[in-house]
Amino acid sequence: MLDVSPRSLQRLLMEQGTTFSRIVERSRRQSAFQLLVREDLSVTEVAEKLGYSDPSNFGRAFRKWTGQSPNRWRKRRCDKRKV
Repeated sequence: MLDVSPRSLQRLLMEQGTTFSRIVERSRRQSAFQLLVREDLSVTEVAEKLGYSDPSNFGRAFRKWTGQSPNRWRKRRCDKRKV
């Protein structure tokens, strides 16, 4: 795939000031916003699509990112669209 050892990748990411975990979290956060605007998906389905084994873990992560629950963010986003 990348043809680089895990340790070499870790060093490269450290040089860039990031970690693999941060990249995964950033990707999940961006995907969460995109998926939550889809009203055909429940928050549980969004959590599953993002790889969370427990929806409450997704809820905690989302609150850390935004300061609000996924349901509240979704409702506020939908309310803004209607105005």
